Amino acid sequence: ATLGNKHPDLASVLYAYALLHRATGDEAGAEPLLREVAQIQADSMEPGDLRLIGTRAELARCLSALEKHDEAIAEAQACLDTLLASGAPDSPVASTAAILADLLDAAGKHDRAESVRQTYLKSSDQSPDDPSAQP
Repeated sequence: ATLGNKHPDLASVLYAYALLHRATGDEAGAEPLLREVAQIQADSMEPGDLRLIGTRAELARCLSALEKHDEAIAEAQACLDTLLASGAPDSPVASTAAILADLLDAAGKHDRAESVRQTYLKSSDQSPDDPSAQP
């Protein structure tokens, strides 16, 4: 038996492979894999599913490492907006807000980063652990 190109287990394998690329500094190799995982998950999960949010947040970090800052920020902001609209618990919201703030800082948008921290985090020097589950 083979895994179809939209099978959720394929997303798990591709996600692990993307993380290996990132761990070895190959952000350019990880980006298309993360995009494919996000698409597979988007086709089979609710928009607020933490696995999908986690993949999209990882994609945002990858894009930032590739200096695609505007796209990275837009991806992280979309994740945060989705979580807020779905009524997600505070922990994933705070974690995603921390990622967004870090990406804003990396892009030199320090005022907006601080605004995100003040709005969604209890302390500006607190970066909660990423609660997203592996796909």
